Amino acid sequence: MPKTVRNIYENAVSFENLLLAHKKARCGKREKKKVILVELILEQELLRLEKELKNCTYKHSSYTTFKVYQPKERIIKA
Repeated sequence: MPKTVRNIYENAVSFENLLLAHKKARCGKREKKKVILVELILEQELLRLEKELKNCTYKHSSYTTFKVYQPKERIIKA
C-alpha cells in the first residue's frame, strides 16, 4: 500500500524552503542588479510570496524573450 504524505505543499512553501530556493537561484548571480535589489528586501518579499502561495493567489510575471546565438541561434523565454 502506498505511503500517504500529508501537508507536503505547506512544507514546500514554507519561509525556510523559499529562503533555501532563493540561495540556490542566486548562485553565480550575486553581483547582478536585480538580485541585489531583491536582497535588500528579501525577508519582506519571501513573506509576501509565502502568503500568496498558501492563499493560491500567486501570479507569475510575463516571460522575457531573447535570442542566443551560441552554439546555434535559439529563442529563449525566461
